[in-house]
Amino acid sequence: MDPKGSEPTNSGGSPESTQAGVLSSNERALFDDLFRALDSLVLERSTDGQAFRPIHTMPEWAHCLITKDSDQPGRDLWIPRSAFLEFYMQEANQWWDQHEGGALPPAPWEEPGPSDAPLDLEVTVTAIGHRKLLVIKRGAPSRRAYIQLMREMKLNLNQSPPLF
Repeated sequence: MDPKGSEPTNSGGSPESTQAGVLSSNERALFDDLFRALDSLVLERSTDGQAFRPIHTMPEWAHCLITKDSDQPGRDLWIPRSAFLEFYMQEANQWWDQHEGGALPPAPWEEPGPSDAPLDLEVTVTAIGHRKLLVIKRGAPSRRAYIQLMREMKLNLNQSPPLF
């Protein structure tokens, strides 16, 4: 690794993608499509460890969780807005400081969404060498309804008279 901190992101990537934190337009489009399909938000921790930069176009619901870092207006950096995420970041930062690979187990949580409808979310952090990623995945809207239905069915089964 050279003093500027660059290393190739892939063996066949374009020269513009060999600098750490810089994606080619093809790589950016691939990540946009992939994470849109997965309804996920992936952020890379900045070198100062206090903010994040998106590695793809952020979904609309992301603005309920993170906000622009007003201390660094010239950079595309974001900080947690969600109280849960702020709390989770304490554990994440400790883990990142100790690991160069792997991931923390996912943590589910609920957050008010853009129209105040609850968002079912799952967060994890992963380390890929020097890159520290925060991954937030949105659950399917039907997940909440399914869980509620299963709870109601369990209650109904417990209250039903025996069949025999």
